[in-house]
Amino acid sequence: TDKLSLVSSSIVDGDGASRVAECLDSKIFDIESFGIRPAELCDSDFTYSLQTIEVRKYSVNTEVPSIEQHSNWFQNKFNSPNSLIFILVFEAVNVGILRVDRLNTNELEISIIISSSYRGRGFAEKALTKLESLVLNKKLKAIIHNENIASKKAFIRSGFKLHKQYGD
Repeated sequence: TDKLSLVSSSIVDGDGASRVAECLDSKIFDIESFGIRPAELCDSDFTYSLQTIEVRKYSVNTEVPSIEQHSNWFQNKFNSPNSLIFILVFEAVNVGILRVDRLNTNELEISIIISSSYRGRGFAEKALTKLESLVLNKKLKAIIHNENIASKKAFIRSGFKLHKQYGD
């Protein structure tokens, strides 16, 4: 039994239950601690922080913008009567952005980015569900890159249907 104890202690560190609990905690959260708020001009820096190479590789325009380009884009979208920008918030921390652009009177295009430290927790699905309740009787559409599996799954789990994709 001493040999078994020695071998076991070299494999098991005693922290397994803590790691499982931490993993479960990161997947489960109280819906009341998640929300969507309208963006403010001061949110430009936060939204710029989401413009990483990893995120942009799935965008129609794959180039990461300069801070000046982003600031101009953000101000134009913020002031546009055809765009709405929302900040996704979890426990008082900004975790993502949801943008809605009016394509025509009955159709809206959605763009969503979740901060890398908060991905995989269901925030995109929660945001899409909340958005649907805000924009009743509108057709919602998103352009999703073929390789952006996480985004496709989030939209499908939120009840969206895949019609076509780009980036094949």
